[in-house]
Amino acid sequence: GKVMKSPSTTQDLRHKVRWGSGALLVLILGLFVYAKVFTPMSENRTQALLEKEFVPALLNGIAPVGYPIEAGTSVALLEIEDINVRRVVVEGTQAEDLAKGPGHLVGSAIPGQPGTSAILGRSSRYGSAFARLDDIKVGQEITVTTAQGVHTYEVVDSTVRSANDSAAFTGERNMMLLITGVGGASPDKRLVVRAL
Repeated sequence: GKVMKSPSTTQDLRHKVRWGSGALLVLILGLFVYAKVFTPMSENRTQALLEKEFVPALLNGIAPVGYPIEAGTSVALLEIEDINVRRVVVEGTQAEDLAKGPGHLVGSAIPGQPGTSAILGRSSRYGSAFARLDDIKVGQEITVTTAQGVHTYEVVDSTVRSANDSAAFTGERNMMLLITGVGGASPDKRLVVRAL
């Protein structure tokens, strides 16, 4: 014989599927709210604490100016007035460093020193420090303050490159590179702003 499901078993199954779908929707919505509301609040709070500690270190000339620098240590204050960015840059580009704010690429020149300095930042997570980096225009200024003073760079170009393009991390002369991911849908692309 053929086994027939009772109507109540079918209703129970429908109820469980509906309940599971609803729970999944709530979970997804919760993760979205957490990513868009709470992680930026956390990064902003971290940035406020970093700035409170770093500004006196800058004024007293005790901020780091040479290697070795411990990961997560504040190294510079980055300001881009045209896109409303004011962030303390920390040493390192690991996930835990970028959760605090923009990160200085270990091995690149320290901002304001001879060579190419690379700073990476999030565009869509945590505080999204570089969320508006694509709005920056050629000729606009980037100011970086370190224990060695205030350094001003002028944007020379802005390009989208493959994440595998090592040229994205090289510059010429005394250049500043600001680098971020492009759109969550294409994690293999990077926006690279170059400034002299």
